[in-house]
Amino acid sequence: MDSELERLHAACKDWGFFQVVNHGVSSSLLEEFKGEVQDFFLLPLEEKKKLWQQPDNHQGFGQLFVVSDEQRLDWSDVFYLTTLPLNLRKSDIFQKLPQKLRGSLEAYRIEMKRLAMTLLSQMAKALKMRLRR
Repeated sequence: MDSELERLHAACKDWGFFQVVNHGVSSSLLEEFKGEVQDFFLLPLEEKKKLWQQPDNHQGFGQLFVVSDEQRLDWSDVFYLTTLPLNLRKSDIFQKLPQKLRGSLEAYRIEMKRLAMTLLSQMAKALKMRLRR
């Protein structure tokens, strides 16, 4: 095993987590996506209410951790959208997002999937697993 693979293996085995740096995801994409998300949260409440969470699903805009009317809350707005697998994404919610946010979200999703597959491949390699294609 090369030293980076050994370090990944040790982090997973000994610590259970790791931080990925120099991952190849462009900083301009990350900044663009971050900006679009910040702009979304700055939209008027009436615009965000078009994406309101439904009682039977946590995708959308709202307060994800409200479990009862009696619960005492620290207020926090949440927007949640499943990105993968695509068949679990609420497409009606996705289509209501501002167009620029949809574009940067898709670009981000593609890069995160690529990165996840690379990491999983390296973890499998460290475990000496055979990959099926």
